Amino acid sequence: SDPMRARRRLLFLVLVGAAGFASLSYEILWTRLLVFKLKTTVYAFASMLSVYLLGIGAGSLLFPLIEKRMGIKDYWSLWGVLQAGIAAAGFCSLLSFAGIALLPIEAPTTGMGWTRKLLSGNLLHSLVVMGLPTLLMGLAFPVATAAYTRQVASYGRSVGILYACGTAGSILGSIATGFFLVSALGTQGSTEALVLLGGAV
Repeated sequence: SDPMRARRRLLFLVLVGAAGFASLSYEILWTRLLVFKLKTTVYAFASMLSVYLLGIGAGSLLFPLIEKRMGIKDYWSLWGVLQAGIAAAGFCSLLSFAGIALLPIEAPTTGMGWTRKLLSGNLLHSLVVMGLPTLLMGLAFPVATAAYTRQVASYGRSVGILYACGTAGSILGSIATGFFLVSALGTQGSTEALVLLGGAV
């Protein structure tokens, strides 16, 4: 029925907001985890932000290829599977961080050679921790758009509403994680909480 479809779409917007909450919260927590290993804050943050944005961009580019190749029809279920995948990848990011934490830290030297080596190492470490989950996050948004948008005439409005919900969730995630979650649960505990949130979504 129409009321049931309306309730389903409203619930979906809430879930998209929750996914946005988790995505930016993950970024904050990954930054906290990786900066201890990468040491140099400026290079570390630049590397992590680059990997985060590249992962999201690559995931978005994958959508039309996957859609065409697989002939996807049930976008609702696919979005749910992607959220479960993001939760699993978020858990794996903790394990991968534990692995790279065991790698030796080279004593800093000077010169451009050291700078290039440091930057490439930062990018590699960031890719190991953040590559898969950010790729899935990037793939999830166009899938959500396909699931939520039904009519071409209202496409712009639907995408705007969807993006607004995701952005609102991201803002709440940055505030809640930066000021409350980390203080209450610690970095590892907060990551585990996000994994549970992703599973619930």
